[in-house]
Amino acid sequence: MSIWLYVPLTNDDENSLVRAEPSDLLSGLIFGSREPRYVTVGVASDYRLVFEREWRVPENTDAQTLLADVLGFLVDCPGVPGRRAPDRP
Repeated sequence: MSIWLYVPLTNDDENSLVRAEPSDLLSGLIFGSREPRYVTVGVASDYRLVFEREWRVPENTDAQTLLADVLGFLVDCPGVPGRRAPDRP
């Protein structure tokens, strides 16, 4: 299983990535962004996308918060090992 974060980029975003250190690509783009950003969270299994969700990442999100929120999406993702079964009436 792999978890992906698809981040649409503007021309300004692309230009800032050219100058960024490889270990710091998401700073300012997602982590600590001055504005909310729309992204797509994707989960793949055996090279196939099994789940995706659009998400508005709030401004100034830190790495720990982003990770916790992304992992929270796995609760809704079908086919994820350890996923809770939905409550039944």
